[in-house]
Amino acid sequence: MELGLRPINRDDVDAIVALAEAVAAVDDPDSVVTRDHVAAQFDIPGIDITRTVWVMPGDDGWLTASVAAVPLATESDETVHISCDVHPGHRGKGIEERLLRFAEAQAPRVRALPDMPGRLHAGIRAANRERADLLERLGYSPVRWFLELERGLDGELPDAAIPDGLSVAEADGEIVMDDVFCALSESFKDHWHQASFTVEQYRHFYATMADAPVTTLLARDGCGEPAGVCIARVTAEKNAQRGTREGEIVVLGVRRPYRRRGLARALLARCMHWLRDAGMQVATIGVDADSPTGANLLYESVGFTERRTAVVYHKPMA
Repeated sequence: MELGLRPINRDDVDAIVALAEAVAAVDDPDSVVTRDHVAAQFDIPGIDITRTVWVMPGDDGWLTASVAAVPLATESDETVHISCDVHPGHRGKGIEERLLRFAEAQAPRVRALPDMPGRLHAGIRAANRERADLLERLGYSPVRWFLELERGLDGELPDAAIPDGLSVAEADGEIVMDDVFCALSESFKDHWHQASFTVEQYRHFYATMADAPVTTLLARDGCGEPAGVCIARVTAEKNAQRGTREGEIVVLGVRRPYRRRGLARALLARCMHWLRDAGMQVATIGVDADSPTGANLLYESVGFTERRTAVVYHKPMA
């Protein structure tokens, strides 16, 4: 295969972790890659990464690079998300451009819904000017910005009072998970280019967090209908490797009929209290800089500030 690439397989897990760690040390020192997380990618329901991810073995038996072209459907189109990682010791030889062009060539072949309109997306850290220049040279344009925010958990935290007519409890079990899926999928339905995930994929996502302290707060109305959900976890691997005490607000969503009543703020506050009770000093959360629900304004109002920015680049698919 071109560039010496071959499809990824389960035996590559350790080599992928080693490559990701080498890349992160240069490009993203705050990130942490675990073996369990990489291994879990092989079992995502409905997604076969052996068809959408390729690796470049090196002469030393480890990996020089990896490249991916992963299709995800939205309500309006099918987007192929392309990415590549090149070991820092092998950069500056034009490999990145050749890998991205390879991913573009594979995009039409990996699509699951070829009758839908197609597009290419590539996400990068805003600080990665070299990759941004490469994408723009290949015809990509920046279309969306996403922020990672942080807030210290010392001192006073926001009020966690639940609005009248609603109740909140920690979700657990398969039946409740269906309601969590309902709340999340409907909450983000009107967000920009939201992928259409299945309940089985959501269950897989939660299973990958099983080894970390995690809480899932589910809000219901008086009739028992799910109104909103907030999930927080302790980022144990990162804390152990980086010597930090951070927790993450993984996701926060409120269904349309229950918005503008203070529910999102209350769920967020409860998860912040939970993280502090778990011994965390900092909470992080990700948000669309142009969130249609104004989530970024909510987070700023309770003291979150920007840590770093990611950019999504777009290119029409031929």
